[in-house]
Parts: sequence; C-alpha cells; structure tokens
Amino acid sequence: MRMRLYLLVIGLLLVVGSAEAQRRNKGYTRQNKQLFPSPPQFKKSGWYWAPGLTYMATDFRPKNKTLSDDGTNRLDGEFRARGRFPGLYLEAGRYHILQYSSLVKYIDYGIAYKGYSGREKFTLQNIQNADNTVISSTEGINKYYDHLGAVHFNLNHVWQLSDYNFIQNSLGVDGNYFFSTSRKSESSSLVAETFPGSIVASLHYKLGYGFKVSQKLMVIPTLETPILTAYNFDNGRSSMTYFNSRYRPVILSVRFLHLRPHKLKNCVPVKNPQVPGGQTVPTDMDGVR
Repeated sequence: MRMRLYLLVIGLLLVVGSAEAQRRNKGYTRQNKQLFPSPPQFKKSGWYWAPGLTYMATDFRPKNKTLSDDGTNRLDGEFRARGRFPGLYLEAGRYHILQYSSLVKYIDYGIAYKGYSGREKFTLQNIQNADNTVISSTEGINKYYDHLGAVHFNLNHVWQLSDYNFIQNSLGVDGNYFFSTSRKSESSSLVAETFPGSIVASLHYKLGYGFKVSQKLMVIPTLETPILTAYNFDNGRSSMTYFNSRYRPVILSVRFLHLRPHKLKNCVPVKNPQVPGGQTVPTDMDGVR
C-alpha cells in the first residue's frame, strides 16, 4: 500500500513540475513538434527492447508472530525480510501507435525474463508461558532466487513536455511462469512456509521519463510494480509471500523504442499546370508503402 502511495505522489509531482516548467518557458505557447510521427512519413508499428534490474522491496520492519502454542510452551518468531540483490530483467516486443487517440498514445505487447531474489533472517524462540522463560532459541537465513518467463500487454499515455522529452504513464497486465526456483530454507522443519504459485497474473503500473535521441530512436527509463494480483487473487494484494514475509517486485528498465521511417520509391513525374507547356515534374509523394 505504501509503495502504491509513493508512486502516486511521485507521478503527481512529475506532472505538476513539468506543467510549471512549460508555463515558465518562453516558448510555452508554441505548439510542440510531434514526438510520435504520423504516416506516411513513419510506420505506426515497430520493435522495442528493454534491459533492466529487479528488486524485491520489503517493509524493512521486523515481523513478529506466534507460530504455535500448546498452553504450556509457545514458539515465537521474528522475521526480517530484505531484497537480496538486484536480479536481471530483459524484455522485447512490438508497439503500435494509435494515431487518433489522445488518451492512449500507443500499445505494446511482448515477452520478458525476470529474476526475483531475496532473503529472510529469522529468530525462533521456544518460550515457557508461565514465566516467559526462553527455553531455546534458533537463528537462520532463508534465501530464494527464482527465474520467470513473462508475457505482457500495456496501454501507454504520453504527456509531452517538449520537442524531445515526455512522461509516460502505463497500465498493463502480465502473466508470469516460474520455470526455475531456488529456495533454501533453514526453518522449514519448524515453520509452515508459503511461496508464490507456479503461475502469477497481475495488473501493473509503469512510470517512465522518455526522450527522443534521434528521429528513429526513443529511450524511456521506466519504473514498474504490480498493483493488483489477479491470479492467484490473494485478496487483491500486489506483493508476494516467500517463506514468512511479503515482497514487492520493483523493475527498473530502460526501453529502446525504434521508429521506422517509410521507404520512398523513385519519384514519378506528374503534370504541373504552373510549368509552361504542361511539362512533367517529379513528386516525392508517390510510392509510399
């Protein structure tokens, strides 16, 4: 919940700040050049790819709970979750520009690889109820590193700031398959533990700041996190449970979106009434494909 609130605040600040920057700009009343060029000069679809890193964000506060109680003794646990180290991320896919839509500038769909990694430090204490005497204590670390294959689909809104940069807000869906898992538990014999299912589907939000490097290339650094788990539903929560703690996947990627200019055929001569004698002159509008 806090992560979603932080993302919302950051998004509002970026939008308000960019609007104020444009208002103060001397050329504010000038209409900006079109970031996504329209046909026939450019094609409406193309390829993109994006390398990046993943991190499993956590609350950072220790979680305490009673694991068992037989009336005489009880087992208390303290769990401290942390993202272990950044995992790898790589996506590739297709985009399609919606020429006549002001709300959704373009859609995209593709495939991705994700690496999720984290750890959980724990302390287990067997306590006598009568006087809260600690009978025994156990400490350890649980670790995991999972590999996922994913498919995704996004609706992308573009807020143009200038001729060359923009803010991108995206809503999308993704389906993830855990094709390889590595989970090392040091407390499994004492504690009932929970893990994500082999298939997870979710609704996600992406916030990006893009800039046009050239007429054929856009670069869009993007921050992504799930906002709702659709399968398994898990009461609508958007984080994942590993061992006894919850982790939120956060993906930082850099998208390279390639614009594709149309190739023009050889010019075809046409008659021009302004030329004496009705002679033919070439035109550059024929042969657009």
